[in-house]
Amino acid sequence: PRTVIEAFAMGKPVVGARIGGIPELVKDRETGFTFVPGNTADLREKIELMIKSDDLIFDMGRNARKYAEQKLNADIHYKKLMKIYEKALNKNRYQSFQTSTAIICTVNFDKWGLNEKYCAGKRNYNIQMQRQMSYV
Repeated sequence: PRTVIEAFAMGKPVVGARIGGIPELVKDRETGFTFVPGNTADLREKIELMIKSDDLIFDMGRNARKYAEQKLNADIHYKKLMKIYEKALNKNRYQSFQTSTAIICTVNFDKWGLNEKYCAGKRNYNIQMQRQMSYV
């Protein structure tokens, strides 16, 4: 798909096989054409369509450039990447909290059994976690 993105950035429509990420980028008659992999007749048909219509090539090229500017620019890529990182960090924090709680409860249970010390230890831990989480 990197080649498709580069072609779009240059305002060029693309003829690409319907494999991998290509169909997600190349929209038939909007930014280019897709063809069935291994089907030479389908590929030939798409190339002939482009050769026969200068207006179609121009329009698809313009659409491809617009798509690259609006959907594939560095700013949007950065924002999407940051969302992925934030989601991973939040998931990791949640898993760490769950794991820590389980370990502390097990240690307390083995050491003291179900008595006042176990409950007090658990309450203190939850208070510490709430303070820590409120700063995040």
